[in-house]
Amino acid sequence: MAQNDLVIANQSFPSFRSDLNSALQAINTSHSGTSRPSGAVAGTIWLDTTGTPTSNTLKFFDGTDDISLATINYTANTVDWLDSSVTITGLSTTATGTVLTLTDTAHTTSVNMILGNNTALRFNELTANGSNYIGLKAPASLSADLTFTLPVAPTVNNQALISTTAGVMAFTPYTFPTSDGTASQVLQTNGSGVLSFGSVSGGKLLQVLQSTTSTQQSITSGTHVDLTGLSVSITPATTASKFLIMYSVQFYTPHDSGINVRILRNSTTVVNTGSTTEFYYAGSASGGNIRARTCYQYLDSPSTTSAITYKLTASKHSGTITVNEGSYFQSSITVMEIAS
Repeated sequence: MAQNDLVIANQSFPSFRSDLNSALQAINTSHSGTSRPSGAVAGTIWLDTTGTPTSNTLKFFDGTDDISLATINYTANTVDWLDSSVTITGLSTTATGTVLTLTDTAHTTSVNMILGNNTALRFNELTANGSNYIGLKAPASLSADLTFTLPVAPTVNNQALISTTAGVMAFTPYTFPTSDGTASQVLQTNGSGVLSFGSVSGGKLLQVLQSTTSTQQSITSGTHVDLTGLSVSITPATTASKFLIMYSVQFYTPHDSGINVRILRNSTTVVNTGSTTEFYYAGSASGGNIRARTCYQYLDSPSTTSAITYKLTASKHSGTITVNEGSYFQSSITVMEIAS
């Protein structure tokens, strides 16, 4: 690397040859040196070697000042342009080359713009409001290429953008309700894209609650008493709901006795179970003592949205009735809320 004033003075041949070779070497090395060449004139381009051994600066002399054009990076084999923005038709970049700004709405390109290494395409808010942005980027890992193709036809009111096969996008009309629904209603469609809030069609199971117990309890009275552990508290979703109450009660009875089980909603009896005399008989007058189980189900319509409690009570015909004898057995009550 060398510099020369590029002036060949009148001189002897050996000196002329030496001066000419020096000038040619300076041109061949882009006037490399730690300062501007002494013979520089407006338009001279030279390489400033005062930087690191692997990074020099290419400069342009305008007749008064040196303008830095680019940094020559010998390690990365790159030219990093400096100073004022570099303008391309329709595009401009900052000095660092890290930000690309669209400045001409007429700019078009016939090649793909690629944002590599999981980087994002960012849309900034109005500068006067701050520097926040909305970004779009690809997932960190993909098993195959995926391209989303925008719809051909424009959207109209109340249409939604959906993806069809192979990433082809389309606008689909969906008319949303103008007001909110009520409790327990669902968003439903008429099959033509019109959405509305409506009640669940009949037969849908809304909730199921159950209580079970294996606690032994003796029934010694002909007057009804609560069966311990056999109650369920539940809050109806709608006034139109129906409740299916099912129970299974295990008991031990003398041969000439029976048990009467009732279902109560709060304090109101909704059904007496058993025979026409209200008792379930497990044996006959001449038979021995017997273990048995009485099961029943009833569909109730409480017509309320207030919390209610379903419970079981029982009385005996004669003698002593034992429920869950020896705590070896289990009784239960199950309540199901069903949309009507």
